[in-house]
Amino acid sequence: MSAYWVFARKLKVICLLLSVVLVLALVSGCGQKNRSNASPLDAKNIEEIPASQKRELVLSSERSQVTVYFATEDLQFLVPMTVSINPTQEVAKVAVEKLLAGPSSQFVARTIPEETKLKDIFLTNTETVYVDLTDSFLELDSEEAVLLALDSLVFTLTELPEISKVKIYVEGKQVSDIHGVDLKKSFAREKGVNYRPEKESSEEQATVFYGEPNGVLLVPVTFDIQSSGEFLDRARKAFDLLVSGPPEDSGLINPVWPGTKILGIDYHEAEKTLIIDFSKEVTGYGGGTTAERLLINSVLYTAFALKGADVAKVQFLIEGQKIEYLPEGTEIDQPLPKPDKINCV
Repeated sequence: MSAYWVFARKLKVICLLLSVVLVLALVSGCGQKNRSNASPLDAKNIEEIPASQKRELVLSSERSQVTVYFATEDLQFLVPMTVSINPTQEVAKVAVEKLLAGPSSQFVARTIPEETKLKDIFLTNTETVYVDLTDSFLELDSEEAVLLALDSLVFTLTELPEISKVKIYVEGKQVSDIHGVDLKKSFAREKGVNYRPEKESSEEQATVFYGEPNGVLLVPVTFDIQSSGEFLDRARKAFDLLVSGPPEDSGLINPVWPGTKILGIDYHEAEKTLIIDFSKEVTGYGGGTTAERLLINSVLYTAFALKGADVAKVQFLIEGQKIEYLPEGTEIDQPLPKPDKINCV
């Protein structure tokens, strides 16, 4: 074989090898580019999420309390509770830790298996908070228990600014499902807390606050309502639901004395005050600080949950008149502001 043909064959092999190297380099480069541009929501493992897309969950100022969602004793409803914490900017982390630690009140129950711990929590550029839990989370024993646990996490975290969705990982890995509940997706507040769908669904909802079975804590329940779209009509529907009491099968109690009627509702925009006129039956409980506090707070929180107007205060009227005190001495002759805590016992 001539030197020319030997040289040609060597040159051909070299060109082939260079081509293979070039292709591999291009594939590798594309893979790195795709990984850096991939949505964190697609990551099957926490470590796949680029550091450039992670943000620490730190508020601009310290807080000394958080709202954590536990459950009623029968595990049928979520119960928001204000929990005091050491002042911190890492509020989301502490809120989840408080949820996992379980309630200090005897009137509510935990929603997540006791041994579950928080491994990591961070925010991404998509306003989705990533929560990595230990594998005890997988011990949830039914579809209902999984849904309750997820709702408690979602409502606890979306109380905070910048958080609109929550994605759950277990031991750093994506879990496909637990008892048929898809955990590959992220979760948001799709409806109000403790949503009770009606046969005829509506785009409008009202959240009404009843009492849990012990008559100590408030439980929000969200209903579909049919209204004209006007704020006062929406408010009237919400308070009619309050005085008529909770659904019969709910196990909840009515914080408003039976027979009470709403005689009128008005809103003074300049003062941001909602005025609610009750019939005289509203004071039928006769006394008891717990009953009186539950009544007042159920009215206040139902009012402040209304959408469509900026309600800052609530004025109580009874039979069209201002009265100075309720039976247990609560002053109601002036408009009452929103409490800064809920179910703090």
